[in-house]
Amino acid sequence: MKIECMDMIETRIPDISTLRRIKVTSELPENHLIALANRLEVLTARNKELLLEIGATEKTSLYIIKGKVSLNASDGKTKIITVDESQELKPVAQLRPCIYDVKALGPVDYMKIDTQQFVEFAQITETSVTDISVHSLFAHDDEDESIVNQL
Repeated sequence: MKIECMDMIETRIPDISTLRRIKVTSELPENHLIALANRLEVLTARNKELLLEIGATEKTSLYIIKGKVSLNASDGKTKIITVDESQELKPVAQLRPCIYDVKALGPVDYMKIDTQQFVEFAQITETSVTDISVHSLFAHDDEDESIVNQL
């Protein structure tokens, strides 16, 4: 799904393969990844567009999906990060308040994920994966019933 705004910033829902590139979501079942994807959007930045600025306090994690960005510290030091579609996704400039200006060097696809929403989703997913109710121990075939009785 693509949405184009008047200012030509393109947004779209990330596909599951993109979310599998993030370590903490890589092993989630497909239905959980679909639910998460529907809460997120991939943005495309133009060359020299500022993605995050020094002093920003927003509680999001910035993930560069594809492209090149520069991290510019207030002391003048610069770090360049290049990400292609085969690499694992890691958050960029995590500290808050942010200590870098993060600027696109050419077109850049990225996501900003609300940190609390991400944590809550991971906890819900973890709970649903590990939640075993007593009812799930009882099945209708004889083999499963004998195991439950032995327990």
